[in-house]
Amino acid sequence: MELSPKLQANCQQKLILTQAMLRSLEILQLSQLELGELIRDEIEKNPLLEIDSDNFTRLPVGQKTEQIFQDLPARPSLSEHLQTQMREVFDHPTEREIAEQLIGLLDERGYITELIDPSQRSVLLTLQTFDPPGIFARSCQETFLIQLERSGQKESLIFQLVQHAFDDLLHARYGKLEKKFRVSTAELTEAISKLARLKTRPASEFETSPTKPIYPDLQVVKVDEKWILEPIEDALPKFRIKTEYCSLSGLPKDQKETLKGFTASANWLIQAIERRKQLLFSIGTHLVKNQTAYLDNSGPLESICPSELAILFSVHESTISRALADKYISSPMGVIPLRSLVSSHGNESAKQLLIQLIARENKRKPLTDDQLAENLKKSGYDVARRTVAKYRMQFKIGSALARRRCHSGDSHTVS
Repeated sequence: MELSPKLQANCQQKLILTQAMLRSLEILQLSQLELGELIRDEIEKNPLLEIDSDNFTRLPVGQKTEQIFQDLPARPSLSEHLQTQMREVFDHPTEREIAEQLIGLLDERGYITELIDPSQRSVLLTLQTFDPPGIFARSCQETFLIQLERSGQKESLIFQLVQHAFDDLLHARYGKLEKKFRVSTAELTEAISKLARLKTRPASEFETSPTKPIYPDLQVVKVDEKWILEPIEDALPKFRIKTEYCSLSGLPKDQKETLKGFTASANWLIQAIERRKQLLFSIGTHLVKNQTAYLDNSGPLESICPSELAILFSVHESTISRALADKYISSPMGVIPLRSLVSSHGNESAKQLLIQLIARENKRKPLTDDQLAENLKKSGYDVARRTVAKYRMQFKIGSALARRRCHSGDSHTVS
């Protein structure tokens, strides 16, 4: 059945709008340095855009360029990252000692290749819930299983394939797998495609790479005992539309359509950058207004969570997360992440909700720490997964795997 011309036009318009929204969200999430690179690419691709060398952004009050552009602090090593999580999760000295030993045994991939003493196993199982997902596995098979379970795919076909037929999977014995698991070629292909999203080297993101400079999007300064917020756009190329080409007449139809496309693309870019700027400035203004005690070094952060900001600015919470990602604010205390001015609700309330979530969960399919953290975030508590693990251990509550085994008597182990 063919779509009517009107319906086709509506579908095409919706597709264009969806693509525009996705690209706008992409621009919102970019750091100022990355946005600058995107703008340069767009200028190269669009003949209607040109660098505006006569239009420079004014430097913020009391700042020099060299004070604005600062290098990123060295990111923590994998060992430091794991040590931080270890201190949050393990309270008993013996458990900490075992955890430190196991951290020291990790190879460059993030695997444990030496034999583990039975007395260390319970600590190892907890360490396997740490970030990055798949860390502390003893084989490629186990790191895949850990990553799949962390992403809520424990009941999926690909989990069963990796767990029970890993050798057949590695050697592409697809006919045998289809017959053994009674699945179609399409189902098997879809399941195997999920393997591409998994990491064979869970420690890869901590491999040494050059750090990029920080270009803050905002600056806050104190003038006459009042905090003043200003945007910073020095890392962004200044550009303009060549308006003389937009009014050309007498062009063939195909050239008119091409010109129309370039014009729409240029206008969209300008609007998306302006929306990004306005949302960042609005969020920054609200945070600075409500965190004056923190900025004055006279008090702690006020409780402001992403869900509150989403309601305040009438956007989805994921939009707020994109707006906070990789955005920095220059302040008298140095360049700080904009996210550092956001603080979640009280810990005790989060702990009580955590207990309620676990009490109401499906006992045959308990919630993982990632799922618990996601549920807490939906309720306004910006709690990290490792913090959830810490709270669980404080209340003597086992992991999702331990809770499921306790309920079903499952004795499954990964070889």
